[in-house]
Amino acid sequence: VRVRVCVCFAVGFCVWCASIGLIVVVMERVWGTPEMVVDRYFRRAYMSDIKSNEYHDQCVLQHSNKVCIVCVAPSHPLHKCTILSVDFRVKESLDRSQSKVHGKRKKGGQFVTPYSALCIVRCAGDQEFVLCSCIRGNLVEVNEALTQRPQLLQSHPLTNGYIAVVVPKQSEGLTALDRLLNIEQFAEHCQQRERESAENISYGLSVQSAREDVCETESSARNASLGETPGQDQDGEVDRKETELIATATVDLLQQNDERATEEST
Repeated sequence: VRVRVCVCFAVGFCVWCASIGLIVVVMERVWGTPEMVVDRYFRRAYMSDIKSNEYHDQCVLQHSNKVCIVCVAPSHPLHKCTILSVDFRVKESLDRSQSKVHGKRKKGGQFVTPYSALCIVRCAGDQEFVLCSCIRGNLVEVNEALTQRPQLLQSHPLTNGYIAVVVPKQSEGLTALDRLLNIEQFAEHCQQRERESAENISYGLSVQSAREDVCETESSARNASLGETPGQDQDGEVDRKETELIATATVDLLQQNDERATEEST
């Protein structure tokens, strides 16, 4: 009897799990995944390299009613860090979580500009990231759940991990995202940024290699003039001629890099 009960329980449990899995699949096909829902009902725009900080990118989702949700872009460096806390007190006298609105038109909230700080994200290793509004408008609310679960910024950046809700002015609702990058422009910008980063790394290695070659050549020549073997290099400062050769090689590499960049831009 016990065996039969255990078998029936196991079979019922398997059927229940299969039913749940089937329901999830049907729901995803009907309503879509969270990312699909975002793309269906919201218009995406991106603000890249905020305040000249490379890879500090953020995303703005605008609903058809012109309400905007400010989020973190997947390329932001905080996704590679261990987040410790999210603080909406951006100044000693300014707490974004205290922004209150009233009425249908959501009046009374704090007014923010594209570079207004919304929160400070503190990460392991004494790293801090300031997340901005990206658009002009009234701050309706901030996501206070981030203070309890800051990891939502990484796990669900476009849904439960949003930063804040901002409502543009009525006269700016249609043009609020015009100064930001759309999906295609942002993807192209990221590709260009990666190419430039790779070229800079390659250029740095070339300069270092050129310097080492010049130093080795001059060292060999100096040792030969002193009647020493190349392996018997003496301690001392690099003489003027060696310094001039290094500077000349570096300038040549810089000119070549500038010419290559000019050709690519044309």
